Amino acid sequence: MLAPASITADDRARTSALRFAIRPLSIALALLALLAIVRVGGTVDSDVAWQLWIAQRMQAGADLYRDIIETNPPLWFWMARPVERLSSLVHLRIESTLVVAVAASVALSLSATNKLLGHLGERQRTLLLCYAALTLFASVALLFWYILRIFSARR
Repeated sequence: MLAPASITADDRARTSALRFAIRPLSIALALLALLAIVRVGGTVDSDVAWQLWIAQRMQAGADLYRDIIETNPPLWFWMARPVERLSSLVHLRIESTLVVAVAASVALSLSATNKLLGHLGERQRTLLLCYAALTLFASVALLFWYILRIFSARR
């Protein structure tokens, strides 16, 4: 039978380890939340707006390539449908819902990355996770801008 003092020491060690593991992730998630709050009220470019409109039409029953003329592959439109559905359920602008969905996927990525970086010190993990939050969240905006530039250069 274990003595109460050893259980308390084990509990303290677990609590300390948990606090050590959560702190870098909490800082990175707070940074991500700040980025999302800044971005959530904004708009998207015309190409993304078109893709979101197509997702809305598909949710309403339109068939892609029959009712909607589009030359791009269907994967993006299929991926946009859950965002559009969530937007209609919670009565938010679809652009804001897209920003929240991207932030949620980045948060899941940061959580998984935090598990993989358990061997690093707290400072190193905090810096790496904050850098990952900035990079992952900003890369989505840069990707949309890049796609827009490619499509506008073709025209």
